[in-house]
Amino acid sequence: MGHSQTRAFHLTAEFAEYAEWGLFQVRMLCVLQFPQKCILKSIMHFLGKWFIGFGVFLIVCGILGFASNPAAAKTALITGSFFGGLNLLMGWGLLHGFSAVRYVAAPVTVLLIAAFSWRSYAGWAQVADGEPKVFAASLISTMLVGAILTLIQLVRNWR
Repeated sequence: MGHSQTRAFHLTAEFAEYAEWGLFQVRMLCVLQFPQKCILKSIMHFLGKWFIGFGVFLIVCGILGFASNPAAAKTALITGSFFGGLNLLMGWGLLHGFSAVRYVAAPVTVLLIAAFSWRSYAGWAQVADGEPKVFAASLISTMLVGAILTLIQLVRNWR
C-alpha cells in the first residue's frame, strides 16, 4: 500500500470513527485536515447563496418595475428576468464548487453597476424635472445598491 493510499485509508478510518460526532465535529476535522479546501468550499457556498439571492432580487425588481407601468416598462421585466436568471445560474455554479464562475460574475456585476448607475442618474434627473418617476428611480437605485453589495461580497471573498 503506497503512502497516498495509506493516508486515504487513515482519513477514511478517522471519518468513520468521528461520523457519530455530528456535522459540527466533522467540519472541524475537515478544517484541521484540509483547511484551504474547506475555506474555499465555504466561500463558494456563501457566494452561491448570495448570487441566488441577488438573482431572485433582480427578478422581483423587474416584475415590480413592469407592474408599476406595464406600457412603458417592458425592458424592466426583460432585463430583470435575464440578469436575475444569469445570477441564479452563477449562484448554482458557485454552490456546486465551480470557482471559475467568479471570473464571469465579476464583469457581469460591474456591467450591472454601470447600467444601474446610468439609469439611476437618468431616473432621478427626470424626477428633478418634475416627471412622476420616483418609483422607477427608487427601484433602479435599490438595484444599484444590490449590485454594489454583490461586488463587495465577491471581492471580499475572492480566494
